[in-house]
Amino acid sequence: MGKLIACPKCSRKKDLIVEKADVPHFIQRVAIRGPTFQNLADIARTQLQAFGGKAEIVCGPISTGGYGNVVANLLMFNHAIEVLQAHDRRVWSQVPFEAGLAELHNKWMEEHPTATYCYPIMADFYWPILTPDLVCRAWFIDGERGWETSTGAKMEWQRLGELGIDRRLFKEEWHRTFVPPSDL
Repeated sequence: MGKLIACPKCSRKKDLIVEKADVPHFIQRVAIRGPTFQNLADIARTQLQAFGGKAEIVCGPISTGGYGNVVANLLMFNHAIEVLQAHDRRVWSQVPFEAGLAELHNKWMEEHPTATYCYPIMADFYWPILTPDLVCRAWFIDGERGWETSTGAKMEWQRLGELGIDRRLFKEEWHRTFVPPSDL
């Protein structure tokens, strides 16, 4: 059983661990799992290296913020990736890693019952892969339920800015009609 926390938007209690573990079937089918966050980062680095330093990524709410529901957040996240890929953007998808990250997140939260966020997801998985030698651009899901509602995405925004990686907003209306920026 997970730790009960108050939802920041409505103050109702919810079980963070159970919610994070609720990974949809479309991700379970392609899931990449590993024994540690670092192991998953090594697999991701290998995938990203195939892009020759030209990989683009999507950042936004998954386990915190957004719709307040991991499944809904993942659907929007995955859709943004697919929209960009359909317009010939070289977007790497971290979605297959979400099942493995969820399992490691749950284990870590059980070992750290007073924690409110699983920081090893950022420190041990995302920071080793979000580097200028691997990623050239990050698209941040924008809108009322976008990246600014997410603990992790806010950390990514700051870190990627410090690293000089191009940050763009994936506008909410682009889920319906994507209009690529003229400077791409």
